[in-house]
Amino acid sequence: MTANAQGTVLLLEPASGSGFDEVLMQAVSATSLHVEVVSDEERLQERLSAFVDDGRCAVVLCAPVSEAGSAADVLYRLRAVGTAAAFVGYGDFDKVALGQLIRLGADDVHMPPVDAAELLAVIERAARRAAARIQHEQEQQAARDQIVALKTRLNESEDRRRAAHEVAMESLLMALASRELDAIPHCLRVQAYTAELAVLAGYPERMREALGHAALLHDIGKIGMSDDVLFRDGWLTHNQRQQLEPHAEFGGRAAERIEFLQSVAPIIRHHHERFDGQGYPDGLAGNRIPLGARIFSIADSLDAMTSDKPYRAAMTFEVAADEIHRCAGKQFDPELVERFASVAPNAWREIRDEVMARFRGRQPLFGFPTTMPLAETA
Repeated sequence: MTANAQGTVLLLEPASGSGFDEVLMQAVSATSLHVEVVSDEERLQERLSAFVDDGRCAVVLCAPVSEAGSAADVLYRLRAVGTAAAFVGYGDFDKVALGQLIRLGADDVHMPPVDAAELLAVIERAARRAAARIQHEQEQQAARDQIVALKTRLNESEDRRRAAHEVAMESLLMALASRELDAIPHCLRVQAYTAELAVLAGYPERMREALGHAALLHDIGKIGMSDDVLFRDGWLTHNQRQQLEPHAEFGGRAAERIEFLQSVAPIIRHHHERFDGQGYPDGLAGNRIPLGARIFSIADSLDAMTSDKPYRAAMTFEVAADEIHRCAGKQFDPELVERFASVAPNAWREIRDEVMARFRGRQPLFGFPTTMPLAETA
């Protein structure tokens, strides 16, 4: 009984002053556990709560009717407070009372005649059960604590991973902005339009964050383009267009070399494919074009048409929406165009305004201080 030496036996005083019988007193006097007599319900509740708080094992010995209530009532309260204490019924229980104790999970019920040695064995066995329950609960709590700690570490690791990815994306955007002044606001607007279209298109939620990365970095291939192409004042010549087209392929290849962007490399590569197969770099058509690229194509064209260019003024969102609808089945996936058309042009304008308000306010791109100053655009 060494393991249980710090435990307690609670003797609930029988009702009507009947007192404890001699066999019971012989048994409890032989146990190594501390013995306490409880004579009322309030004291019982106090002791049970204490057992919950200090984690000590306890055995409650109760007659069919005690000063603290019937044996069934006592056992119910014992279980209700969440204590691991064992319950032993001792005395002449009728069938109804016995059935109640069994249903409530009594550890043992002994009805006289029984000798002191046998009752002592019952008490010690109940004490071991209580101690085992406490140990099990402590182990379960330790396991829960380990799970919480592991989740915390994983969350911290995920936060660090996400922050590292965001810094990498921001650095790429800064590099692009050094070559094309409107790159950052354009990418932010396209990312916002793409996010809205992704929801309309039923794009898998677990893949939307990656799609947002692709939208943000879709033009990284332009970093290697010549100044003649990037800083033109008018419409592209045929030769300039040929020089510009490889940027999609270059961007896809660059994304393939960055681990967290590998899954979106095909979207970056194919964002200039056309639904009719007349796009570049691979001339893919219809559903052979990745869904993310088909979604993004509409978002990119919407922003291009509604933004001022050196060679033309911005279109209104209404005119741009009509143009996108006109190109359904040619440049764009007709089903996605229908999803796009379900949103009023003014709603797309509001998305743009919100993005630009944040950008002009110089809010960090990803919610943390930028490592380089943003380009002075828009």
